[in-house]
Amino acid sequence: MESFADLIKTEISIAGEVEIIEEQADMSESNSFAKRLITGQAAEKYFERVFITVPEFQSYSLTNTTGLGCGFDYRMSREDSPFLAVEVKGITTSTGAIQMTSKEHKIAQLLEDRFFLFVVRNFAEKPYHTVFQNPVNSRLIFDRRESVSVQVFWSTTIGSE
Repeated sequence: MESFADLIKTEISIAGEVEIIEEQADMSESNSFAKRLITGQAAEKYFERVFITVPEFQSYSLTNTTGLGCGFDYRMSREDSPFLAVEVKGITTSTGAIQMTSKEHKIAQLLEDRFFLFVVRNFAEKPYHTVFQNPVNSRLIFDRRESVSVQVFWSTTIGSE
């Protein structure tokens, strides 16, 4: 699988600037983020391929909501019942940690049995999945963690010409 950094380099190399970027940019800061992004996207593609085989989702239609920031990745709809929400997570090995954002956790609490956590496991060898209905009230134990971070950015004002 192509790494996130390799994908960026491919796009930048079209402009012939990849050497400058490699020398000046420190990709190590975003390395764990890049790995999570790649694993998450792969997990979502896996889910899109297999959801019709999952008993809980059979006869539901799928809507991708990843770009909406609504607290879940997929909305499952069927005429005769309320929608289901599915949050997809991926881990490289068969066991490991996952994180839910504050919004994902809150939506899971609100929707209860209509919220599903779909965990794609073992990307390193042969992927398989585990489905948790109402994950915040299941056998899973979520620890609340707080993190404070400092973000550095550069700002400018564009005036009229």
